[in-house]
Amino acid sequence: MLDQDFDSDDSDFFLVERGLVSTVKKAFLPGFGEDTSVPRWIAVKTATTWHKYAKQPHDVIKELRLLSAVSHSNIINVLDHTYDRAAWTMHIWMPYIPISFDRVLDSPSFSPHPYSSTLSYPTSNSRLGIGTLTKRFTLITKSIIYQILSAIAYLHNASRNIAHRDIKPRNVLLTKEGCVKLIDFGISWKSDESEQVQRGDLWPERPDDMCTAVSTGPYRAPELLFGPKSYDAFAADLWSLGTTFAEFFTPLELVPEEGDDDEYDNVRERSQFDPTQPQPPFIVPPDNDIDSKWYRTSLFNGRRGELGLLWSIFKIRGTPTAETWPGFKDLTSARSVTFNVVPPIPLSSRLPNLPTCSSDNYYDPSTTSSISGSAAVPHDESEPSPLDLVSRFLAYPPEKRLKAQEALSHPWITCGEPLLLPQGYLLSQDENLRGHAITEWNGKSLGELIQQILAHDKDDGSSNDDE
Repeated sequence: MLDQDFDSDDSDFFLVERGLVSTVKKAFLPGFGEDTSVPRWIAVKTATTWHKYAKQPHDVIKELRLLSAVSHSNIINVLDHTYDRAAWTMHIWMPYIPISFDRVLDSPSFSPHPYSSTLSYPTSNSRLGIGTLTKRFTLITKSIIYQILSAIAYLHNASRNIAHRDIKPRNVLLTKEGCVKLIDFGISWKSDESEQVQRGDLWPERPDDMCTAVSTGPYRAPELLFGPKSYDAFAADLWSLGTTFAEFFTPLELVPEEGDDDEYDNVRERSQFDPTQPQPPFIVPPDNDIDSKWYRTSLFNGRRGELGLLWSIFKIRGTPTAETWPGFKDLTSARSVTFNVVPPIPLSSRLPNLPTCSSDNYYDPSTTSSISGSAAVPHDESEPSPLDLVSRFLAYPPEKRLKAQEALSHPWITCGEPLLLPQGYLLSQDENLRGHAITEWNGKSLGELIQQILAHDKDDGSSNDDE
């Protein structure tokens, strides 16, 4: 623990984010890293340890314990911590990571399609050919998905048994080199912790009395919405992976900058279109202007409560049946609500930013009538496509969802386009995957390609800014 006290009002600290349960500030300070004499950017997360003011299940005490026990290239590391006993607050000191992944998702340059044809003014993205756009998009997408999978596979490993329980784009950061950092372990859960270990936690959880108010909006697994006392937290993570990965391919919507910022911050959770009709890659209102903002939409709609979220899931994946989700009837609350019976629709119709060069050949499990290949139960044989990968996480039966470790060997990861990784990234996989990995494409590193996308937004007049 650091000897120095943390003064949140210190002029050296700048506010990064203020949430309902915590605050994050940054500062340029010496004392950290290999050379402690050289200043570096540090992020400090502050949260209460007073049970009266803590919000279940957010627990900064447990977060510090779990983060301090793990070490992985794609998981944020703890540099130190301070505890203010008088104020009942914990401060976790971590490296400051400059790029939020949802900034990349919200960029219209991050698409296999040119977006200039949808606007009334030229863009820098229009100067790139379809082939270049598709290749760049695919390389970045595969890299980020691989790195997120690596982090979750590490956490889910039987030697750690940690479920994150809040996987979403906002909890993924990127270094300037393009290295993924998974953050925010405030509601994580370790399945094999004893009551003794959890004694000092704000919200101890037993396997037979778990909190279901976990995950966020459109990323919540359907079983959580029925309030079970016990559930597979690792399978809930896998559903969240599927919804997060789907957002690489969902539409981008142009929203006027004027109005309620809170409304526009939640635009990715909207679902305003007929689910039976394919969506376009870019949604542009007829009266758009150059000051509008781009936002990535979510696959499901989490803005209308739990029943609204369930219905948005069912409209795409189909209403559960005894065949598609055998355990559905065992969820107590499921018997108290009757839903309209609707069939699944092609998942590809909701993912218009799948790369155009090969999307026509993608196997779409939601278009098959066989139960083994339905939306709820994945087809036996994997196909080398991102659509196949996403669909395997979005299986209704929790036990049928693709495990993160298995996903690292999915044919879309190991075949086709090479795996572009940050320079210095250590692969933990077999030699075949190492031979598939590269650190540059067209003379540019992963970090440079990501910066190229973000720079295009500034050139094109987009107003999504970075710190």
